[in-house]
Amino acid sequence: MIKIDYQPYIKRNYFFSLAEVKFYGLLKEILGDKHLLFPKVRISDLILAKYAKEKYSYFNKIKSKHVDFLICDKNPVKPKVIVGLDDNSHYRAARQKCDRFVNEALATAGMPIVHIKVKHEYNKEKIIKQIRRAYRTKYVIKQKEDNNPPLKWRQGCGNFCFLFIILILGLILR
Repeated sequence: MIKIDYQPYIKRNYFFSLAEVKFYGLLKEILGDKHLLFPKVRISDLILAKYAKEKYSYFNKIKSKHVDFLICDKNPVKPKVIVGLDDNSHYRAARQKCDRFVNEALATAGMPIVHIKVKHEYNKEKIIKQIRRAYRTKYVIKQKEDNNPPLKWRQGCGNFCFLFIILILGLILR
């Protein structure tokens, strides 16, 4: 017997909702043994922040978010397409804002995503077409204005800034 300190947690009875288990079965049927299917994958296991300086700030935005299903190539195991199963909660304004952020973060990182609405019955061929379309989608990424880009000179600084930095370094390294 192993003695442990009490923690206020209990096991969940089910891993999937009824809608998720039904859709998971459909995706497994569609994919067969050609691809791997992973449910409830953390977004931070799929994408990373680009700039080290802001890494933790951007990580905090995705650390508690997950995607419903991830389709991967088998050999090597490589992410291919994300499938979101959208219920009625995705009509709320706050959820739409969150979905937009997630969609943009994944698209910027090169991860295609398709959203499928929860239904009682699914058209298998339509789902296949939606997944293929998402995989082939190309995104035009609008660059945000970066007020302080990493490793670049600020405009208007020129030779004066360069000489000033050399002078300061000279004083420090004495």
